[in-house]
Parts: sequence; structure tokens; C-alpha cells
Amino acid sequence: MTRDDLREALAHPNMQAFLAVIDRGEHGPHALSPERYRTLYGGTTFAAPPWEHPRRKVTAGRWTSTAAGRGQFLAATWDALVARYEFPDFSPECQDEAMVALIHGRKALADVLAGRFEEAIRVLEPYLKAVAGDARAMNNQGLALLGLKRFDDARRVLKKAAKLSPDEPFVQTNYGRALMGLGLASEARPHHEQALRALPDDTRLLAHYGICLAALGELDRARETLDAALAADPNNEEALLARAGLDA
Repeated sequence: MTRDDLREALAHPNMQAFLAVIDRGEHGPHALSPERYRTLYGGTTFAAPPWEHPRRKVTAGRWTSTAAGRGQFLAATWDALVARYEFPDFSPECQDEAMVALIHGRKALADVLAGRFEEAIRVLEPYLKAVAGDARAMNNQGLALLGLKRFDDARRVLKKAAKLSPDEPFVQTNYGRALMGLGLASEARPHHEQALRALPDDTRLLAHYGICLAALGELDRARETLDAALAADPNNEEALLARAGLDA
């Protein structure tokens, strides 16, 4: 596959829709923001231009990763893609093409272009699934399932991840998100609260907790929590939508 082929596949509306699913899983409240191209593992950002993979090891919770950009490309993964496709930089255009390249390499391109997203996730699952005891891989699989609104499957996977890494805040909040998707706000609450005990100032965790509080009818606390998220990150789209809903 050439770069021209990647660009052609990228322009397909089904590919755009599938990448939007991935964005929601990887970037949450910033799924539509240009910031996702500059996002490091853990949610902070790197300076660009110049557009180069930052190759920065970031620790968030119990995990350390060099993941960066829209597709959260590991440095080694990016190097392999550059060797294959000769991407000149880490610009948004190259990152978009690289996401298509990864899908092609994992034999899911035909399913994505045909709109068979459920089948595409099934094909991709071996690359998302955990090896025994790998809670981070389970978390990634759960994120993909959340993006497809397969909340019961996400709950199943993330419950295992939460048992393996009970102190990992992003696993806990994602498990809470799966429960919320099933209408189980009361069950979700302790997982959001546990996540915030570890990272009390994280705006993504605050947004999800505020949404949970609103679902439970605790509107004053929900407003307070969402306002705290927006004070630190005025572009947090999930917090903005939830806050607007409270004032409607």
C-alpha cells in the first residue's frame, strides 16, 4: 500500500467514522480537538511545530509509555511506520495516514471501509487484548468497546482490568464509564471517586465524575465538579456538554 492508497482510504466516510470512534476512546473530551495530535500518554501535550514524535516517557498511574499523537503511537511503532511509508514528520496529516496504515497492517481495512465496524473491532481485538495479567491492554480494549457503545462488553473487560490494577485511576474511571453506559450510575460512582483520589485534579476524571453525579440527581455537586473541570480546561467538551445540560 502506498501513501496515495492511504490517503484514498482516509477520505472514505466510513474510515472517518471509524477513526472518530477511536478518538472518543483515546482522547475522550478532546476527541474533536486539534490538541489530540499533540497529546502525550496521560493527557498532557507536547509543543509543536516542529512536528516530531516527542519520544518522551510519561508515567501516569502505574504505567509508563512513549505514546503520543492522535493514534497514541509508541516511538518504536512510529519508527516502523516511517521506515515503511517514509512519513516526513509527525504532522497531523502523517498521523492520520499512519492510523490507516495500522488498520491495514492488522487486516481490518476492508471491514472498516465496508462499514462493518463490529467485525473490524473483532479483527483488531487480538492486538487490543491483554496477555495474562496485562491490565493496560485490557484498558485499551475496553476503550475501543466504549467507543462503539458496546457497554456490556466494555464492562466485562474493564472489570477484569480493575481487579488487576485497582489503584490505576484511568482503569477505574473507564470501568465507571462502562457502568454509566448501562445506566448503573450508583455502581459507577465509587469507581469515579477512587480514580479521583489518585488524580484529584485531572480534568477528564472530574468531567466523568460530574456526569455521574448529574445522573444520580446530585445537581449542585455535579455543577461544582464540572465547573472545576472547566476552570482547569475550558475546552473539555464532555464537561461543557454536561454543564450546558444542567442549565437547560
